[in-house]
Amino acid sequence: MISSVDAGFRIDVDEEARILRLRGWGIWTVAIAEAYRDEMIRAFTRFGGRSWSVLADRTCCYFQSEEVAAIVADVMNRATGAGRVRAALIVDRATTLLQWKRIAREQHVEQRAFHDEASALTWLKAEAEKDITR
Repeated sequence: MISSVDAGFRIDVDEEARILRLRGWGIWTVAIAEAYRDEMIRAFTRFGGRSWSVLADRTCCYFQSEEVAAIVADVMNRATGAGRVRAALIVDRATTLLQWKRIAREQHVEQRAFHDEASALTWLKAEAEKDITR
C-alpha cells in the first residue's frame, strides 16, 4: 500500500488479482499530482509487464485544475503502456464522471463507471476471466 492522508490518494496493488486499487480525494495541487504520478509508476512495475486493471474510487474527488488534469492524463497514458487493459471508476456525481471522461478521452482501454465497489469488482473479475479463456 502506498498512502498518505495528506497526499489526497491511496494506492493498493493486488498482484494476484492483477488489480491496482486507487482512491483519490480532495482538490489536488500540482505537487500532489506529481507525487501521485511517481507512486503510480512505482506501482505499475509490481505487475511485471503482465496485463492488469485499475479500480479507481473517485467518490470524494473534485474538479481539478488543467495542470493537475494533464499530469493525471500522463499517468493514464503510462498505465496503458505498462499493461493496463481496463479501468473501473467508482463515482458518486455526474460532474466527477464528466471530468474523468475528459481526462481519459485518449485512453485505449475499456472503461466503465459504477456507483459501488462490488459492482466494479464483479465487472473487472469477469473481464479478467475472459482474458484467460481467449
